[in-house]
Amino acid sequence: KHGLVRVVKKLEIFRDLTEDKACILGQRKAYDTGDLLWTPGDSGVDMLVLITGKLHVKNDAGEIVG
Repeated sequence: KHGLVRVVKKLEIFRDLTEDKACILGQRKAYDTGDLLWTPGDSGVDMLVLITGKLHVKNDAGEIVG
């Protein structure tokens, strides 16, 4: 958990948070290759921070665009 706090506090918008407040931001979660995290039209208020690995953004045709 402390490793996640260190990563989050590197982000400018969270830099001034105390460690206690940074700890309540969220939790670390691992995903498997091919997992779908979000699709257009889904509602959500989450912010994801990629710590390690790769994330592909695909358009409606399934082409990687980012």
